Amino acid sequence: MNSNYQKPLFIVGNSEDFKCFESKAAYSGIIFPAVKPLLQNSAEALKIIAAEIVYHWSQWLSAFHIATIAVAQKANTLVCNYGTGLKALCNNTNGLLLMDKR
Repeated sequence: MNSNYQKPLFIVGNSEDFKCFESKAAYSGIIFPAVKPLLQNSAEALKIIAAEIVYHWSQWLSAFHIATIAVAQKANTLVCNYGTGLKALCNNTNGLLLMDKR
């Protein structure tokens, strides 16, 4: 995710390229392998990639949120109760706020 715009980045390549990128990324838990285009560097390949992204978008977005929570927990920045959540909000701490019905 781009930290300024919160938009996903899709990287297309062979499995070796993906593994190399994933190993160098700060948070590999939020990188997902996805698209294997049939035609390299063509308009048809871009159409296939775009269709695959659209088709799987809700699944990837859910997995991204789950992975983001896991990354925050691993980094010891996950806030899990009302008091610390309220304190984080009062301090204008950046993050994702999830609330249950209670």
